[in-house]
Amino acid sequence: MSTSIALARPAGFGLGAFAALLAIYFGALALVSGWSFTLAPFKEFWYYVLPLAAGFGVQVALFLKLREVVSRAKQAGAVIALRRWPALNRICGRLKRLEPIAPALTWLLLVVLHLVGGYLHLPRIKLWNP
Repeated sequence: MSTSIALARPAGFGLGAFAALLAIYFGALALVSGWSFTLAPFKEFWYYVLPLAAGFGVQVALFLKLREVVSRAKQAGAVIALRRWPALNRICGRLKRLEPIAPALTWLLLVVLHLVGGYLHLPRIKLWNP
């Protein structure tokens, strides 16, 4: 894949995110207050709105590019690790068979850790003060 094609996809999504955020901004204000009121604050605060939308577009583009780079690096690292350590390959195969129940086991483990966390002096996450 050439460099220009590899950069075109994240850049396109970044421009799309920029346009989508502006569309949401104009759409929400136009629905709530009408088109005339929508243009007045934009004319007054365009130097806040446009950089905010551009920053969101840049974040989306960077996220997509970094996700692509990291996924390529993870795939290469996983292949090397599985070839280097056959025991790791066997463990991954066993875990793959647990795939349908893995979320339930993770939830159960978290609940048990939460219940015994006080006895083990583990940090507990409190969502409210009882």
